[in-house]
Amino acid sequence: MERLISWLFKRLLILISLMLIFNTCTDGTETAGKEDEVLDITVFILNQRHQLHEEKAINLARTLMNKAEKLPQMSVTAIVGSMSLRHLPYSTFFPLLSELEYFEKRRRSDWYVVVDEFVSIDLGNLLTLLTNKSSSWFIGRALSDSGPSMIHHYARPSDVPRYPDTRAGFILAGAAIRHAASKYDEKEYAHDHQFSIDPAYEFAKWLLNVAAIELEDSTAFCIATPDVLDDGSGDTKHCAVVAHPPYVCQPDDTATPYSIGLHVAVKTHSGNHKTRLPVLRETWLPQATSYTLYSDVTDVSEDVVWSRVNNTERGHCAKTLSIMQLSLQDPRPWHWLLIVDDDTLVSLPRLSSLLSCYSSGDPIAAGEVYGYRGSYYGLLPYPTGGSGMLFSRPMVRDITSSRKCRCNAADEPDDMMLGMCIYSGLDHPLLHFRDMHQATPGSYSAGRLYGSLALSFHSFWLIDPVLEYDRWLHQAPHHATLHQEL
Repeated sequence: MERLISWLFKRLLILISLMLIFNTCTDGTETAGKEDEVLDITVFILNQRHQLHEEKAINLARTLMNKAEKLPQMSVTAIVGSMSLRHLPYSTFFPLLSELEYFEKRRRSDWYVVVDEFVSIDLGNLLTLLTNKSSSWFIGRALSDSGPSMIHHYARPSDVPRYPDTRAGFILAGAAIRHAASKYDEKEYAHDHQFSIDPAYEFAKWLLNVAAIELEDSTAFCIATPDVLDDGSGDTKHCAVVAHPPYVCQPDDTATPYSIGLHVAVKTHSGNHKTRLPVLRETWLPQATSYTLYSDVTDVSEDVVWSRVNNTERGHCAKTLSIMQLSLQDPRPWHWLLIVDDDTLVSLPRLSSLLSCYSSGDPIAAGEVYGYRGSYYGLLPYPTGGSGMLFSRPMVRDITSSRKCRCNAADEPDDMMLGMCIYSGLDHPLLHFRDMHQATPGSYSAGRLYGSLALSFHSFWLIDPVLEYDRWLHQAPHHATLHQEL
């Protein structure tokens, strides 16, 4: 019965979305016939595939439609991405290029505004911005690198093009879509780009190098923070797009790992017991009310238990599946499982607050999502293991009991196997939490970290992990509780 209700609800969301698209397209066509100066704008809302995210995207589309009725100078079409795209662009933006070309062939727009479900849009400011940008093709809040970055393959900053801060979205001219689409060879790109790590950077780089389209920086794209905006004014009056924190509800700021039932599983091995585990105990681990340290040996002095799998140099697929099975057998009650590496830094209070918006009774997986093989049909999104991988208890049960979720080898990449299992095998939600990070803070543009409340970072290489934790992740818990030892 629950599956039937869920299916009916999704069909209803699709129907509402189609009605929104039909209404905005019809109104825009009629208006365009009366006014030559009407600006045709398509807003693509790239939400994630989950009921709460779809509801938020539909509300944004409905709000835009209502506001557009009061502005005869523009015709607005709102598209809810999860109902149009098979591969959502948290892994790569190239499916979007193919999708926008399809829309261009059916009904040409002057501009395409690409955002997620966590923004607000001032159509009046947007109209002013685009009226003055007739010669522009690609507009956004530009980011740049100050040094070599792991997520950009250690390219020299001088070789890194400006790329958009996709929290605030970006804008492409209809002419840019047509030109870029004529240059895009899906099979060639997929062959040359096996992984998608930073979609905004990779898309901007391709647009510049292949299509000669360069990002134009604009202060009309803003990042909301609790006190000020990125321009220091604390005022949104000039902003066309404002990015808000990625919450699908009003989160419970008092949530704790204990209150949401979060169990933490740390993957370690005997060579790291004396070096990495002390860092975890000095930083975030004391806030975990329920945790287990899994290793290749049992070490009572370090509170470490055997994962029942021998250590491998890489991959750790068998180890991760074993940890999931052992966690289900753990007598301590839990609703969420967080699996992290022994060099991952985490803000458990922030993570608990974010998870308070979701039902732990649904099969859900989350993390920072990368993509493998960047083509429309062959893309595999997966949760990066270093940033931390989150699973609801029903998801863990489904993974461990499914024949579609098995390791081909003990050292197969666990996160990629899980991506294939969750996305292709089980067809369960795989959520991208943009403030979980696979790399160190220095690997990200300062502009990208501005205004965000980081959830995790990965790797102790060339950093002082305690200092970085204190700077980016430390947050005193609302309630102190004793952790449950195994």
